[in-house]
Amino acid sequence: MARSPHESPDPVARSAPGTSGSAPPSSWGVAAFDLDGTLTLGDSSWRFLVFACGWKATVRAGLGASLQILLGTIVGGSSADRAKAALFSRLFAGMSEADLSERGKQFGDHMISRRSRRELMERFSEHLASGHAVVVISASLDHYVRPIAERLGARGVLATELEADPDGVLTGRILGTNCRAAEKARRLQAWIAEHQPAGARPEIWAYGNSMGDRELLSMADHPVNVGRMRHLGRLARHHSPSRLP
Repeated sequence: MARSPHESPDPVARSAPGTSGSAPPSSWGVAAFDLDGTLTLGDSSWRFLVFACGWKATVRAGLGASLQILLGTIVGGSSADRAKAALFSRLFAGMSEADLSERGKQFGDHMISRRSRRELMERFSEHLASGHAVVVISASLDHYVRPIAERLGARGVLATELEADPDGVLTGRILGTNCRAAEKARRLQAWIAEHQPAGARPEIWAYGNSMGDRELLSMADHPVNVGRMRHLGRLARHHSPSRLP
């Protein structure tokens, strides 16, 4: 289909620093990036479980929680959260938190070097260069999301955490709430409230690729559904927001 002469060449975005519609001086740029399928290629959760626990233990745990996993896959929502909790309980209860964190660092290095999405990594760097506060927010485990985010230079990391006892032994339970869907938006709002400079209005960019990112994208001034895009373009070229229906 032919484009209108006034139509943006890229369906993503909105103006960025240095363009005619750039943010006023009193605004504070915040860029929130989902991890799986956004910064990286595909899902990382099962890959990490196998990396951290071995494929035999992961298969056994998966079979043991198969009914919850099947229900969670079909129904989603809280059923998916319960399936995740059941799987984590079988795999991580009794494991050293320090050991899992070390494996998380190794896995994070692998994800960046082997499974990162070049265009999204470039966009991440553009936000950093623009002076924006960049946050990685994911339903995946903090044990590897944090090393990835810190290596990339993110200011904030919001992810699913595991509970540990005073001796540093994991209980297998999720600490708080699984960081997905509405919880992503809630955590980002809380992070912004804590870090927002006095007198500055947050201007939010959000990048996601799935239904679990809908609430995150809905709260953004510049929501970008990267799952629908072939080419992202450069930040400074964007002139209008691309919203989920």
